[in-house]
Amino acid sequence: MKKKIRGMIFDFGGVLGLPQKDEARQGMMTAVGIDEKRFFQSYFDVRSEYDRGTISRREYWTEVLARLELKISEKIFETLVVVDEESWVSENDQMIDFIRRNRSAMEKLGILSNMPADFVPSIRNNFNWIQWFDFALWSCDVHMVKPEREIYMRVADKLGLPPTECLFIDDSIVNVEGARAAGMEAIHYVDFDSFLEEFESNYRLE
Repeated sequence: MKKKIRGMIFDFGGVLGLPQKDEARQGMMTAVGIDEKRFFQSYFDVRSEYDRGTISRREYWTEVLARLELKISEKIFETLVVVDEESWVSENDQMIDFIRRNRSAMEKLGILSNMPADFVPSIRNNFNWIQWFDFALWSCDVHMVKPEREIYMRVADKLGLPPTECLFIDDSIVNVEGARAAGMEAIHYVDFDSFLEEFESNYRLE
């Protein structure tokens, strides 16, 4: 029997938006002249505090580069800043179309995303469909990040629903497990077709 869902909550990067763009990743590595493995290990090791909103953009990049023992010009620094933001601000057409077709059946619609404060204005300004959502919780605004339990509880509370009546979709299995531990239903997003199959097999909105 399919479970009725009153609220759907979506991650942004990799779900509402596309995965980080390959050309942007290459652009950042080219700018600093370092191999992908080393660069992105440092990039993601520091990322949670940037997403949490506890360090600034400059503090974030200073730490990333310090771990790589790199010194760069201000021009290259600005290139990294611009390309990093562009790499995450995108639209997953298939998922947006799914939400458009089903929005009237969704009692509540939310966003829960680990996102630096610097990126949020671009998302709000570039995508009119953000207005479809009843509430968007960006990690930087509450100084919490997924998969911490409290951030899931916070978005459910803001939507006025118990976690058990919410379905969370994220491309990170760690974040999906965090949602389940908080009492939510959750789907690990790998691609749109597998998401749709799992959703239609197990859940209903009406």
